Amino acid sequence: MSTFKLADGALVKSYISIMFDGLKITPLPDVTLPEDGYVGTYIDSDGALVALTTCDLNISAYTACALTMFPANTAKEAISAGALDETLQDNLYELMNIYSRFFMDDHTPHLKLDKVFNLSELGDEAKELLASDAAKTTLKFELPDYGEGLVTFIAK
Repeated sequence: MSTFKLADGALVKSYISIMFDGLKITPLPDVTLPEDGYVGTYIDSDGALVALTTCDLNISAYTACALTMFPANTAKEAISAGALDETLQDNLYELMNIYSRFFMDDHTPHLKLDKVFNLSELGDEAKELLASDAAKTTLKFELPDYGEGLVTFIAK
C-alpha cells in the first residue's frame, strides 16, 4: 500500500480549475505513461524519491501556456518542436509544484517537488518507480481553446 495518496479527478479539478476555466478531467481506466513529455520528481524529508507526475508533451505545453495566458499557437509550436522553451518549462515547474498537493493529506508524510525534466532524461531510480507496483492513476485533461493530454500520478 502506498504511503502517499493519489488524487482523484475531482480533487485535482477543485485545486486547479481556478487557473484553467472550463477544464475537464476524466480518470482513465488504465494507466498510460507518455513516450514524450515531462516528469516531476517528488522527494520525502530524507531526500528519497517517493512520487512522480508525468505529463505528455501536449498537456505540458497546453497547461504551461494557459497558466500565463499564452496563445494556443505557442503551445502548438512547442509541441511541433518536441520540447518546451525555458519560459514554458518554468510554468510547468509551477504546475508540478501545485501537483505535489495531490499526493498528501492530513495523514501522509510531507513531500516536495525536487525536479522537472524531459522524460528522455529519466534516471534509473525514477524508471524503477515507474515499473514498480506503486500506486498509479492517469487523468485526461481537456483544456478549452488549447487541447487535451494525459497526466499520470505515481506514488510509493
